Amino acid sequence: IDVLAMARAFASNLMAGRIVSGASTITQQLVRIKYPDRLPENPYLRKPVEALYALKLSAHESKPNVLEEFIQLVPLGRNRKGFFAGARFYFDRELSVLSCEEQALLVVLLRRTSMGQKSLQKRLDQLVERSGEDPALQKQCGWQGRKKMTFPVSYRFYRSEQEDESEQTAGRSDSPRESEEQSSSDLEAQEHSDGHSSDAIAHGYPHSAPHLGVFLFHSMGVRGPVSTELDAALQSEIQAIIRSELAMVKAKGANQAAVIVLEKSKDADPVWDMRAMIGSSDFDGQEGQVNGALAVNDAGSVLKPFLYALAMEDLGLRPGSPINDSEYSITDALHREVYSPRNHDLRFSGWITLREALAGSRNVPAVRLIERLGPERFYQLLKEAGFEHMQEPARDYGPSLALGTGGATLFEIALLYGALAAEGEMLPVRIADSPAIQFGQRKRIFRENTALLIRHILSDFKARRGSFGNRSFLDFPFDVAAKTGTSKDFRDSWAVGYTERYVVAVWVGNFRSEPTLGVSGARGAGRIMHQIMRMLYQDSNSHFRYPDNWKYLNICKRTGLQAGPNCPQWTEPFLPEDVPPPVCDGHHEASQSNATGILHPLPDQVFILDSHRPPDSQAISIEIRSEAKCSYRINDRTKPMPADGHLHIYMDPRPGRYRLELVCDGNVRQARNFRIED
Repeated sequence: IDVLAMARAFASNLMAGRIVSGASTITQQLVRIKYPDRLPENPYLRKPVEALYALKLSAHESKPNVLEEFIQLVPLGRNRKGFFAGARFYFDRELSVLSCEEQALLVVLLRRTSMGQKSLQKRLDQLVERSGEDPALQKQCGWQGRKKMTFPVSYRFYRSEQEDESEQTAGRSDSPRESEEQSSSDLEAQEHSDGHSSDAIAHGYPHSAPHLGVFLFHSMGVRGPVSTELDAALQSEIQAIIRSELAMVKAKGANQAAVIVLEKSKDADPVWDMRAMIGSSDFDGQEGQVNGALAVNDAGSVLKPFLYALAMEDLGLRPGSPINDSEYSITDALHREVYSPRNHDLRFSGWITLREALAGSRNVPAVRLIERLGPERFYQLLKEAGFEHMQEPARDYGPSLALGTGGATLFEIALLYGALAAEGEMLPVRIADSPAIQFGQRKRIFRENTALLIRHILSDFKARRGSFGNRSFLDFPFDVAAKTGTSKDFRDSWAVGYTERYVVAVWVGNFRSEPTLGVSGARGAGRIMHQIMRMLYQDSNSHFRYPDNWKYLNICKRTGLQAGPNCPQWTEPFLPEDVPPPVCDGHHEASQSNATGILHPLPDQVFILDSHRPPDSQAISIEIRSEAKCSYRINDRTKPMPADGHLHIYMDPRPGRYRLELVCDGNVRQARNFRIED
């Protein structure tokens, strides 16, 4: 706050009997922009209140953050706010490519956007004279020794000579000092007049896909007209979906979304045509110029399908292979615990199939798997797939790479899932046909049958019920393979759905990487992905086809062997080259683990229910191994053990205290206390 300037402005205004001077700092102007309803109407009372709010804002925000927000929000006339929107409107170009003179004109327009060309020229000349106060700027722009600035011919609007002359004699001072002091009051008047100009509506930003335009200009070096593969109607419909869905989660901290839609071409050498790229919820809004489709974010579980595909090829695993989902810790050379993964529901399910582990997005089995493969192997796959942002060696990411800590962009995710949709082959993305612009190379990363097995799992809604409930936004009335991801503290919400024709990839979160209040992959990005996929297939259908030579066998979920009479069964596909496994003898505990007794829950374990998830997706796992003659008791209810001596059930998650007992020959052999909390 400039107290002396405020005092001088107060005296000038009092003597003139009207507002002739403002003397507001950038922080005060930002307060005026953000909180207009909180400031008094009386101009003499407004300044002190404005100053108090500015002090409060300065206490909570750094100066760079205040300046960034001011740049994003400052009114620039004609219903445009922020320098980015102003650059596109007044010069039909992005801010980053404006010349020094064009940028200077934007700064001058802050004072009053209605000025004619002569007044604008005069202020530009004043600015170039004062540039001597910043030698670095003067040298960068070539303004040394200049007293006049070349007026940018790219400026879209100027007044006629008659209008300009009348504006020049309207009684405003053109001296540098008075112009500087009156700028804040001009800004205030401009705020009140914005939105009422008819030509503001008539001159919209010419690009229907601004994020793609910026991408082509900066990343691909494209200049001149481009005929893209985008579907303008689809872009518009997706933007409407984003606005509708973000309105439901904005209060929870998720105010941004990004979407990419790819469609497989019918060319002899197929490619993916980019039908939609949306990088933010509102390109002209705050932070809207950030392209969320190209930003690196923690990937959460969205990379797990590729880890499991790698395990199928390197370790020979199949969807029915048993995977251990029990408590697990990674230790260092001194046997100190360095990493202990946890599942999203804080539960362990014991031995489950690979299908259940992937479909249910279990974290512990994924970490166990990457330990078997080696983090270096998964790292190598991601690098081969184009994850160039990962610059650290694989050992720095470690086993948590299985849970997405290496990060990913939405574009990278869409390309990877495109490989699953194209039966294991990464295809180029065709962005435009005139001029021809493609991204990426044709490359096989998985065998065809591996990609089909992963698709078989990701389209199995029954397999994911244990984690996602009986109904979720991953379920469709037609065939769709879908996967979600949620990063730590719900910072990033991911969802990808694909068919043989389309890939729809969605990210939801915020650009400051701040935690959200429970916006998971399924309930954030999943909702948007679901609506887009339904819209794409509103007049058609999707049906997955699988090879006729696949074999389907009943598998024991405990051992991965062919099911015997006492085995919990699941029908799984096998490839023609697979040797059918032997029949399980029913001795599950001997074949998998010597552990007996109560395996889950753990002693005094506390289960905290997530209010953002349906109760049926948070059921409590109860697992016991013992002789068949024993029984088990939960509080006062006693039931016999199954005939094979292995109990694995799910209990309704009702808050309260519980005691689980294993009773054999009338005696309590083992007991566990646990509780469930809201």
